Amino acid sequence: MADQVEQAFERRGKIDMLILFRRFEGATAGAVVEPHALRVELASIAHVRRYGVVGAPGWADAMIALGGWVTPIESKTFDIGEDAAARAWIDRSEG
Repeated sequence: MADQVEQAFERRGKIDMLILFRRFEGATAGAVVEPHALRVELASIAHVRRYGVVGAPGWADAMIALGGWVTPIESKTFDIGEDAAARAWIDRSEG
């Protein structure tokens, strides 16, 4: 996923992201500390305008809320089944 996100940064500069958790079975320790993924995550501070997540596990929901307080990224979480509301929030115009 880091490669795709990095390519979007290069093509568009600023992006909005919508993540849908369908069948999350946990993250491996290697995925959490993979150097390329960490670089892209750090770069997201300058490149992501809006970050929406549907169906995040509880711990991720808390981290997303915290991120909204400490970064300039506008972030919001949605419950499973709120895909349409999340899409509408991501797609809304600035301002």
